[in-house]
Amino acid sequence: MKIQITLFHKDNKYKPMSTILEVESMEYYEQNKGEVQKRALLNIAHQRRTLPQDIMKQGFTQIKVRE
Repeated sequence: MKIQITLFHKDNKYKPMSTILEVESMEYYEQNKGEVQKRALLNIAHQRRTLPQDIMKQGFTQIKVRE
């Protein structure tokens, strides 16, 4: 199952950033939310050639998930 994880800026100042990850099920995501969100953050940082800490410092702190 694929889920889309989107990072939003806390003040909606910048466009959202998203990535698609493969997980077993939504139950797996609920049980391992921190691990999956960290993997998504690392994936987005890799795509943008930056560090995950820099993304968080810029204010991208809100996360939404959908199938």
